[in-house]
Amino acid sequence: MMLHVLHERDFKTLFVEKYKQLYYFAFDYLKDGDECRDIVSEVFAAVWNRHSKIDRKKIDSYLYSSVRNKCIDHLRQKDHIRKMSKEYPLLFCEIDDEDWQEKEQRIQLIQTEIKKMSSRTRYVLYEKYFNDRSYKEIAALLGISVDGVSKILTRAFTRLRKICNAKNTKK
Repeated sequence: MMLHVLHERDFKTLFVEKYKQLYYFAFDYLKDGDECRDIVSEVFAAVWNRHSKIDRKKIDSYLYSSVRNKCIDHLRQKDHIRKMSKEYPLLFCEIDDEDWQEKEQRIQLIQTEIKKMSSRTRYVLYEKYFNDRSYKEIAALLGISVDGVSKILTRAFTRLRKICNAKNTKK
């Protein structure tokens, strides 16, 4: 089977012909022009980086699939942040006074409390929120159940919430 490689001149033509269509395709998902431009540009950059491996005859489906998948990933990311802000308001709690010292004290208080937690709890927090691992991935790493990971995180955030609430009531 011969691969019909995408050459530079083809890429330029493709970009001119498809950019606007892909932008509006992404807009149907995201409703944000800047995000759409970023995603479509990322897809074209990926196409160019892989142009010698992409069959020209299948480029349209590749472009639309890539834009759709990136839009879905973007929406999942936004939904994840929204869920986290509802599930763990402590991470997103706002301070009435814009005093930076107060914010810094709150961060130090949370860091101190996290340091007091078991190494296992700290590990789960780190893997979840710094390495963006799923509960299932963390469970596999620790050799425990997904429920076990959930319980560890729930206890950790209950503890942190108490600290945050105690700090707020002292005001």
